[in-house]
Amino acid sequence: MSGIFGPSSGPSAPSFDFSVLAGYYKSKLPLSAANLQPTRVSDNVSTKFAPWSQKSTLETATARLRDALSTTSFVDVRDEGINKAGVEADHKKLFAIYKGLSKLQALATRSADEKALEGERAALNRRFQGGLAEIRSFLIDKGFEDLTVLLGEKVSKVDSGFRKQRPPSLYSGPSVVNGASSNVISSLAGTEQFTVAVAKTGTTINVAMDLSAVPGELSVDNVIAYMNSQLESAGVYTRFTRTTFNGKTTTDPKKYGIGVQTVATERVSFSAAATKPALYLGGVGGTGTTQVGQLVKLTDDGNAVASNFLNKISPQTGIADVRATATDSSGHVYVAGSVTGDLGEGEVQGDQDVYLRKYDGAGQLIWSRLLGASESATGFALATDSNGNVAIAGKVSDKLTSTSTGGGEDSFVTKFDSQGREIFTRQISPSLDDQANALAFAADGSLFVAGQTQAAMSATVAHGGGSDAYLMKLTSSGSLEYVRQFGGSSDDRATAISIDSSGDILLGTVEAGDAKVRKLSAADGTSAAIWEMSLGALGQGNLSSISVESGVVYAGGSTTNAALDAGGQASIATAHSGASDGFVMKITDLGASAAAAFTAYVGTSGADSGLGLAVNGGSIYLAGSTNGSLVGGGAPARSAAFVRKLDSTGATVWTHQYESALGAAAARSIAVDGQGGSVLDKLGLPRGAIAFDETLSLTAGSSVRNGDYFYLKVNDGVKFKIKVDTGDTMRMLARKVSNVLLLKGSAEVSRAGGDGIKISAKEGQVI
Repeated sequence: MSGIFGPSSGPSAPSFDFSVLAGYYKSKLPLSAANLQPTRVSDNVSTKFAPWSQKSTLETATARLRDALSTTSFVDVRDEGINKAGVEADHKKLFAIYKGLSKLQALATRSADEKALEGERAALNRRFQGGLAEIRSFLIDKGFEDLTVLLGEKVSKVDSGFRKQRPPSLYSGPSVVNGASSNVISSLAGTEQFTVAVAKTGTTINVAMDLSAVPGELSVDNVIAYMNSQLESAGVYTRFTRTTFNGKTTTDPKKYGIGVQTVATERVSFSAAATKPALYLGGVGGTGTTQVGQLVKLTDDGNAVASNFLNKISPQTGIADVRATATDSSGHVYVAGSVTGDLGEGEVQGDQDVYLRKYDGAGQLIWSRLLGASESATGFALATDSNGNVAIAGKVSDKLTSTSTGGGEDSFVTKFDSQGREIFTRQISPSLDDQANALAFAADGSLFVAGQTQAAMSATVAHGGGSDAYLMKLTSSGSLEYVRQFGGSSDDRATAISIDSSGDILLGTVEAGDAKVRKLSAADGTSAAIWEMSLGALGQGNLSSISVESGVVYAGGSTTNAALDAGGQASIATAHSGASDGFVMKITDLGASAAAAFTAYVGTSGADSGLGLAVNGGSIYLAGSTNGSLVGGGAPARSAAFVRKLDSTGATVWTHQYESALGAAAARSIAVDGQGGSVLDKLGLPRGAIAFDETLSLTAGSSVRNGDYFYLKVNDGVKFKIKVDTGDTMRMLARKVSNVLLLKGSAEVSRAGGDGIKISAKEGQVI
């Protein structure tokens, strides 16, 4: 392998291979006897030898160090030593890079000097890292043909940093007791029943579990022994096992849970006899550089609420959030948001990428995907369909695919199947900024995207001025069917969307500060709205969510307006508390018209926001954030997340308020699984199937995209393009590399910590 220089990580000086620059310079000149004779630089004669071979004007190490510390730029193509008429642009750039590297070397040399003080070394390192970043940026932005710069050591082999994890055969459930596995699982009543379905050789064997039949106390050990006896009697090989979790310190008690050990020929799923609605809240904990994403599961017990788990979504470095949450019919929950560091599925491509994660009902991660470009991407919306597909949307400031068009910040939509394999990515936008804020699947698999734009989204619509709201329909394969655009000369945005049982669209917009809800036909992009309603001026607020159930539309968000009543139509079920409050408005859909029923505010005298809304069986759930103490919330008066349950009249049923281990918290989204809460939560087992089938495909398990490529060159030969195709695994990629290397090197799959690729050069070969 080949490298030029490595960053300074201590007092020792890095080694600069200046011969790389000289070799590149010589390669650009025609091979002739004249080239072998040095020619001095003149105003009108191009350089025939590398300018750094001249005697330096900086004779002493002290002078070179002084220059490195005082320079305003490490890379200066206008240096008078080379910036002369007739000198080629590439030669100027090469000389500028050389001068910059010389300055870095002076800093590193001083840092390695025994006489340098520790405080001085720290300052030298800051200067070094700044100069290194400037040179690296110059090489990327002003790159040379056929020149690749690697920041690292010369090595005989490299092993990829990314590791593709192989599917496990052991499911490790979360802890359910502390101290000892013989302790009773306190949350169990002892009368619960559930079924373990084992699919094998084309048949499914249903094994009934009745906890009233467990001999002795309901401890982890006794429950596992009973369940295994039931499985053995049914003639299956799957078994339950005990999982152990050590405490963070030696004084912490051990924790125990229930695992499932299965075999390749059997697939296991769970269902409970009695179920309750489960709520999944997505949001953030902490602030600033400590911010992490959070996924919280709660069970609605009717007049009370029970906590199940809180999962952190925390990168190794950087921050993360959760913006959207959705469930599917199989008991899974998806979360989407943005992240600035590595979550384990590949390198972040730019300043910030979008991630998508799939969990089972017990909070165990099934798969995770990363989507980004060289600049910044943000995820705002998420939706699932009846076939297990999932789509995410947001904005991106660079190309996600080679066919992307647009400019500034662009809306994007990416659709995946249930295994996380990308189906399509669409990024075709106007030249000015736009973004997608909300998503919804129709019954036929088509996608409706709501957002905002500062230009016309297509030739068939007009831009009203400022930012306009838009509604876009895509086919199930990502083709554009039509675009609608709404708004006047003020700033307008579409922020929420839902599809009713007839396939019509309920679209929420904020236009010139007023919240509006429209019912639109999905059949075309030109017909007038079936009905529309102005909820009123929001003041400082937003219309964040719309849900539809049984002909009733629920709109939720935040407002400083204490009389948000749709022009006097809606009664006030719960009064405004002051400043900004969350709100829910209930609207009855009468077919060709609509009537507002009530508005219920959720808040304190401080700043409160309604950020997520979900409805299940007539029960209304509003999630958000507050810096006060909501009545019944049971949390101190500080920035906290909340969820409140309202009945069909707008009356409060219960309120749950929570923080995070990092302090502040906010719930930004909510999704409901109507059958998601059961005895399975108490045992740490998921509803539905255990997922052991994570694909080994690179494009499904990392930030690598179909069509991504890199070049590989052996010695001074031609460049070979190594392209990643959909479905490629690490083994297939290794084979592609080996086909290029032939006898000059090798590529193989390395298995430590997951599948990676290791490329080695034979003795005397340079890759």
